[in-house]
Amino acid sequence: MAFRDAVRGHNADAPVSLLADGTSASAIPLAAMQSAHDFIWMLEDTTDFIGGHIVAAIERYRITRFPQPPHIAWLGQWLPRDDKLLTRREVDGLLAAELVVEEKLDGTNLGLSLGPDGELRAQNWGQYLIHPLTGQFSRLAPWLAAHRFRLSDALNANLMLFGACCAARHSLDYAGLPD
Repeated sequence: MAFRDAVRGHNADAPVSLLADGTSASAIPLAAMQSAHDFIWMLEDTTDFIGGHIVAAIERYRITRFPQPPHIAWLGQWLPRDDKLLTRREVDGLLAAELVVEEKLDGTNLGLSLGPDGELRAQNWGQYLIHPLTGQFSRLAPWLAAHRFRLSDALNANLMLFGACCAARHSLDYAGLPD
């Protein structure tokens, strides 16, 4: 439980699997079983089955992890959805040092990573984008093709690039952005 709590304290969404055999399963507290993403039976499940569960849990976790910058203050009428609202102490600590404020781009979230086959792939929140790209991503394919080698050289299996796709106009027109 201490390990699980330490992982959850750092990141509540990180997948935690329990691994047990038939004789030790009865000793696992119910709270631990309920908080696990997966329960794997060591002697009953094959190594391929266990490996597949672990890879699937990693992919489910990886594809949904977009950074969400915290808010210093929330001025909206309703509580923020999944955004983090800083505590007063965190705000004071942040504002005590020199601070650089930059404009937030008004685009849609975009993540770029390498797939298991080494191919460059793009995602928007909880799903990988499927070719042919359409809608607000219709101009992304030529850009990815032009930058594929530089992006592939910069990324690895454990690294994802997050940003904003500003091809479609939301509330601001970014016609003059550099490539």
